[in-house]
Amino acid sequence: ERDELRRQHAKTFLALAERANVYLIGPEQAAWYERIDAEFDNVRAALDWSLREGDVVTVVRIFVALNRYWPARSRRREARRWMREALERGADRLPRRLLARGLRYSGELGLAEGDLGEALRHLERARSMVDSTTDPVTAGFILSGLGHIAARHDEFDEARELLMRGHALASGTANPDLIACLANDLGILEARQRNYEGALEHFSES
Repeated sequence: ERDELRRQHAKTFLALAERANVYLIGPEQAAWYERIDAEFDNVRAALDWSLREGDVVTVVRIFVALNRYWPARSRRREARRWMREALERGADRLPRRLLARGLRYSGELGLAEGDLGEALRHLERARSMVDSTTDPVTAGFILSGLGHIAARHDEFDEARELLMRGHALASGTANPDLIACLANDLGILEARQRNYEGALEHFSES
């Protein structure tokens, strides 16, 4: 009965992660961060068992659901390892939308850790899979990440083009996170180039 027990265990903690995704932002977030902290050994066990069984869909669903948790709790490296192994073991078995979201979050974690090479590969791959007309929010965040990478390489014209495209997408959505993110990105870019008036305008919008 051990395999069935582990299968149900993974199913239970996948459900917990996806429920937590709703609450990790908002007035109940502190309680939900603490709840995931308390259950983290179970989350890790579910991820490890799913990887061993080749259930990459469960791995990536948990990875995506806890996208806010990994950086908040300094677990970026561990989370990236799970995503990397899931891609190696069965990227072709992942639904296209789930894969794109997983690549986006993995790229963002890599960017935060300074791994610009892997971040660029993942974000470019995600970009090729996302339709900006049907999923403008994911497309906008991908452009934000790519703009950051271009700016890190001092490719300011390319960074501005990417971020302006992202900002245009953001403006057509009702997603405050995306709008604030792209406006802030543009503010940072303008400040780096000493255009402080333009930076202030973008920061004020953000």
